Amino acid sequence: MEDPPGPCPAGRTSSHRNPVKQHGKDAIVTNFSVLTCRDCPFHKQCTTSKPGRRMLTLRPKELHETLARARAEQKTDTWKNTYALRAGVEATIHQALDITGIRRAHYRGLPKVRPQHAFSPPPST
Repeated sequence: MEDPPGPCPAGRTSSHRNPVKQHGKDAIVTNFSVLTCRDCPFHKQCTTSKPGRRMLTLRPKELHETLARARAEQKTDTWKNTYALRAGVEATIHQALDITGIRRAHYRGLPKVRPQHAFSPPPST
């Protein structure tokens, strides 16, 4: 698992570390004390938690590093340009399915479904 988290912006460290399974994967949940978090001037920067204390879920180091690399790659212009092409294609397909209504067949069996797809109105431009 990952090394313990660093201190919060106020310089305080977590009070509890609990190993857990989330979605079938190992993780560690760290809690900061309510007594130190409640009246902290940095509270709004740390958490939006209703109970008034900061909680962090730490993933295994390999998964954390993989996610960090993927998120860093998503900030590059190359990735954004590639994704823009994909988004355009997906939007076109969605519009065609939405307008023609061919997402769901009105009949059962391939011989009956083929004519529905063949005679569905083309998407309007």
